[in-house]
Amino acid sequence: MQTPREAPLSKQEELYSGWVCEHRWDGVAGLVNFRKACSGLPLTQTWSEHTVPAVGRGQFGWRAGDKCFAGLVRGHNTQYDSYWGKLEDWRLAGMDLGLPPGRYCDLASLKTQRCWDRQSCPREITIGQDGIVVKGVVGEGDLVAIHVGARLNDEPQTVNCDPVTRDETEEADGTESSGYVAAILVSIWMCLFS
Repeated sequence: MQTPREAPLSKQEELYSGWVCEHRWDGVAGLVNFRKACSGLPLTQTWSEHTVPAVGRGQFGWRAGDKCFAGLVRGHNTQYDSYWGKLEDWRLAGMDLGLPPGRYCDLASLKTQRCWDRQSCPREITIGQDGIVVKGVVGEGDLVAIHVGARLNDEPQTVNCDPVTRDETEEADGTESSGYVAAILVSIWMCLFS
């Protein structure tokens, strides 16, 4: 199911204390992949409106080691006024992320990693030879998450998508068992930036 931009529950449903299946939302498996790839890396740079170099209001980003980057733009709540108001998308072009060159898949934009051919992605970030972003956007109320292991291939690859391989892959990489971790991260993100 698509990741909601507003709370997906009605007022009556908000009182319900049962399960909400965030682990099935678009992007969650990709965020688990991001967490695994970046876990334990030192924070090497942050970007906000209060850092040098500064970025726009409501924008926040960080680099972990020389392998990972995540960026967020605070959301706009249509039901309540906020002091920050409606924000613009964050155009990343020209930023020095210090990551190796290539086309990166924004893992938060993937519907699933099952049968992913690593040649295309709903949202891509392109980094040039000098480590500077050539193309990439973080939408208002959204996030991007990239790491060097999620660079896209220009050469065609054969992807084995039989059910046995998929189940073994999920078990081996912990996607299914780690889904609750990503669900918690997505829930926290939605609470903080909605």
